[in-house]
Amino acid sequence: MNLRIEEKIISYFERRRILVTGASGYLATNLIHSVKDIDCTIVRLSKSSKFLPVKGGQIL
Repeated sequence: MNLRIEEKIISYFERRRILVTGASGYLATNLIHSVKDIDCTIVRLSKSSKFLPVKGGQIL
């Protein structure tokens, strides 16, 4: 990925609260792993209570 694009994405998500619906699904899990090191709060919402553990930023 172009470095300038990555920097724009990171700066957009910094210090924001991100709601991820369907958080136990494949796409949402990969999204969470992609943004976990950004200084943001990730809120996971799913019908299932089974979440894979994620290390990194603040994840609720």
